[in-house]
Amino acid sequence: MRQIFGAAVSLPAQLISTQKLQGALQEKGTFPTISHYLSLLAEAFLVTGLQKYSPSQFRARKSAPKLIVHDNALCRAFERPVAEDIDPEKFGRYFENAVGARFIEAGWDTYYWKHRDFEVDFVVAGPGNEKWAVEVKTAQTSLAELRGLREFCKLYPEFEPRLISLVDQKIDGVLSLDPREVLSFSRR
Repeated sequence: MRQIFGAAVSLPAQLISTQKLQGALQEKGTFPTISHYLSLLAEAFLVTGLQKYSPSQFRARKSAPKLIVHDNALCRAFERPVAEDIDPEKFGRYFENAVGARFIEAGWDTYYWKHRDFEVDFVVAGPGNEKWAVEVKTAQTSLAELRGLREFCKLYPEFEPRLISLVDQKIDGVLSLDPREVLSFSRR
């Protein structure tokens, strides 16, 4: 379990197949064992493996999990060597991870979505019947970069497109959410 946890904290907010997790282990574990360890980590509120959003439960269960670590300090604490500065890509992963963890901990049903080259960071259903497709960005973005969000909302029109960004920006047809508001969500 320690090796699964170590792999998870080194890959926050990333999709990782069970086969890849199995390859990272020193002693080869079986897929049910790895899945069991991931469920134990989720029950301990350490790491959650998000499922892919799909109306078909079968497809969702066969998908690779997106690992969300519930505390970014764990990710940073396990870095070796500890870098002085966090590069922009890693910072983006940490921010996306923090947003995903907040949705989960606030009791929202939280998934990701990926189909071919299209991807949505989070697909969430809130306690007040909110249904959002969410992209998380740390830098300026454009409508062209949100093509996965647009594609998802075409396929599933009951979901509204949302952008959570550290940069104040307006994009036509996509409502921006203040990251401070999202990161302060609590259970209702």
